[in-house]
Amino acid sequence: MTVPAQPEVLLRPGGCLLPDGSVRTGQAVLVGADGLITHVGDPAAVPLAAPGTARIEYDLPRSTLLPGLIDLHLVVLHAGPVGSAPTLVERTLRAQRLLAGLVERGITTVRDTASEESTALELRALAADGTLRSPSLAVAGSPIGATGRGGAVYRSQEITGVAEARRAARLQVRRGVDLLSVAVTNGLAGGGGLVNGPAGWQELRLDEVEAVVAEARAAGRAVSANALGLDGIKTAIAAGVDTIEHASELDRPTADLMAARGVTMVPTLTVAHGFVEHGPELGLPPRLVERARRLLDGTQVAVQVARDAGVAIATGTDSHGEETVIEEIRHLAAAGLSNREAVLAATSAAGAVLTGEHATGQVAVGYRGDLLVVGGEVPHDLGALSRPLLVLKGGRVLLDQAAPVMAVA
Repeated sequence: MTVPAQPEVLLRPGGCLLPDGSVRTGQAVLVGADGLITHVGDPAAVPLAAPGTARIEYDLPRSTLLPGLIDLHLVVLHAGPVGSAPTLVERTLRAQRLLAGLVERGITTVRDTASEESTALELRALAADGTLRSPSLAVAGSPIGATGRGGAVYRSQEITGVAEARRAARLQVRRGVDLLSVAVTNGLAGGGGLVNGPAGWQELRLDEVEAVVAEARAAGRAVSANALGLDGIKTAIAAGVDTIEHASELDRPTADLMAARGVTMVPTLTVAHGFVEHGPELGLPPRLVERARRLLDGTQVAVQVARDAGVAIATGTDSHGEETVIEEIRHLAAAGLSNREAVLAATSAAGAVLTGEHATGQVAVGYRGDLLVVGGEVPHDLGALSRPLLVLKGGRVLLDQAAPVMAVA
């Protein structure tokens, strides 16, 4: 049986967010039947539809078209209430609901940094073929962490020494993950409340992280490092990772080194805000709420330090509630980024971190047709991000609150 090609989609928004962060009016954007953007620019220069190819057209005045939003740090199978202990089936069903809700809000790509690889890889495949209503998923599988330390809460692969680090990395690559994730330091609670030291205490050694990075590079994979404390941040940079998540104790000399080496910061302000503002209802004891408050204060300062040093900043939420990248954008703006910088953190900056056959995160020819149209003017009005009119993933319309003006064949 021949499967019909998906239709082309032609969009004429009020404004179009371009890769440099400027918003240009009078633009037309065409997504081809292959799901890639084929035209951005003059509406009069849009090519005719190929014979036999259907085309859907939208006129969307008083709107802004921007890339679909990207969450670089979400643990899909552990995103529920803190302290809960659901079964794998319960966590998978919850993940299904979570992912469907995300894509309907315009989050079209999620990087999962710490879910069990077998289930995460199955979810990735179902999202890719359209069976699962979901953003595109880039998965790290089980993170690589130190034996007996905080990563146990996420069922990490526990290692001691270089040989075990190399073996763990090779096994992850063999299983088909998109990136590798290393728990260089502990987190807020040190692993289920069993604190091995202050939040951000370093757990993996430099040679262990270097071994993981070397194996990742040999296989063309990126490396994400969870690192809150300054020692761990320095170790992650020295080892050559691609992104540092949280980076709560970042100082200016270290930020300068991050910028020089092209390491991206993913501050995850959303999870810290969630723990501070909703700690009791999440079941957090007072000591952890206060710990979260200190980390939030430190991370907000770290964002300003990173911005001043020219570090690339991208969005990730680590959310345990209903908050999404939309909230992370607002938190970044409140922490000192301009609205434009905060929106770019969720689009082009986050997209630059991802690897794959077709890039995402920009409204540009050749990029994947992951697009979001909102009612209002972005980045001037960040509230407009909560008013989605249209969501496309790979050129397929997944949310349509604005009926097409024309459908032609």
